[in-house]
Amino acid sequence: IYVGTDFGPGSMTRSSYPRIAKEWTRGTPLASATTVYEGKPGDLAVSAYRDLTPGYERDFVHVATDFFHGETYLRKDGKLVKLDVPSDASPDAHREWLLVTLRSPWTVGGATYPGGALIATRFDDFMAGKRTFTVLFRPDAHTALSYYAWTRHHLILDELHDVQSRLEVLTPRAGEWQREAMPGAPAMSTVDVVDTDPDHSDEYWLTVTG
Repeated sequence: IYVGTDFGPGSMTRSSYPRIAKEWTRGTPLASATTVYEGKPGDLAVSAYRDLTPGYERDFVHVATDFFHGETYLRKDGKLVKLDVPSDASPDAHREWLLVTLRSPWTVGGATYPGGALIATRFDDFMAGKRTFTVLFRPDAHTALSYYAWTRHHLILDELHDVQSRLEVLTPRAGEWQREAMPGAPAMSTVDVVDTDPDHSDEYWLTVTG
């Protein structure tokens, strides 16, 4: 188990969040936990976590330098490898995919992606140095991405078009992903995905306010 807490003097950041992430083994005292990452006192917070998706178990360390910037590392074979994305972007590994939500424009691999975009690539390809992305969402003057949610085989995008909810269902494909409107999602409403079961099914739970 990964744990971040007050381990004693100097173990917290100046913002009073954990500065040190440790690995704690069942049946041993907390004092024997081994250090995985030690941040700087001026960092906002340090955390470590494990992705338990069957067949895609991965360990990560995240260092938040402030509320809008940070760095994410893959922990593999006891070593940390940085995910080379902008410090104000949000990387998200899910199964074989890496999704990156951008806050500011990013020029990489011979292409420029705008702030507010959601882009995707295969996780292993990215870690091997490839930088070819598929744009899953591109904002415009009327449309922004509110959030997204995975099901077992699909990705649901919740977009705000002139402040109205518009849900799209994307299906991973080589090159451009297949996309279609969410069936049954009413227009002129606020629609939220409450929950999904990304490990086992394509069921989803919506709430609608009209």
